[in-house]
Amino acid sequence: MEATAKSKLRAEEEHSNPPIKVDADKDAAQVPLVPAAGPQDAPAAAIEKADGEVSSDAGRREPIPDVKKPPEGNGGAEKEKEKATDKVDGKPGIKAVGEKKWGEKGDKVEVVVKEEKSKEELDVDAELNAILKRSPIIIVSKTYCPFSKKAKAVFEKYSITPAPFIVELDKHELGKGLQDALGKTTKRKTVPNILIAGVSIGGGDEVVAMDEKGELMDKIKSLGGKRIMEIKKKS
Repeated sequence: MEATAKSKLRAEEEHSNPPIKVDADKDAAQVPLVPAAGPQDAPAAAIEKADGEVSSDAGRREPIPDVKKPPEGNGGAEKEKEKATDKVDGKPGIKAVGEKKWGEKGDKVEVVVKEEKSKEELDVDAELNAILKRSPIIIVSKTYCPFSKKAKAVFEKYSITPAPFIVELDKHELGKGLQDALGKTTKRKTVPNILIAGVSIGGGDEVVAMDEKGELMDKIKSLGGKRIMEIKKKS
């Protein structure tokens, strides 16, 4: 009877506390997975390498791109502009930028810049060329200048064909411009200025000295060449 009571009590306990059955597959599926460690979980020392490389999550090593810092201000652009090439007087590879001029290889070269002349300067050039064609001997003078009078007096001693052509600058409308132009071409800025075939032989004192030494006729023949048809001293 006692055994029967114990068996009944055990059955009631099993009914109220049923045994837990373990399903291996089902329970394994319900176990939360721990996420795999990625680059974001790795220490900074493992990501940033001293040699300038980084490690990806696949274990590959990729170089850090070399990003060039842009030049400050506009200095870089100006430097490139200075080295630009263009044509100056028809010659390629040279361009003037400010006062700096560069060749094709970046070497500094000298470029002669032609200045544009004014209308008055062009008129002076045209008049001077016309004067030089009038005779192989040109006496540039001023009516009131004593040295000019001295030079003209010397040439009056000679019979010359064609005769010397006299330009009185104080009477010429382009007188000042002609004197300035002759100063640049002959390096003589004063009057008188004696030209033989466009070459200055000096002023009054020089002409007087050559006449006294008997050298004037030979000088005129030497520079004038065939343009001097005849020259002799007057009797």
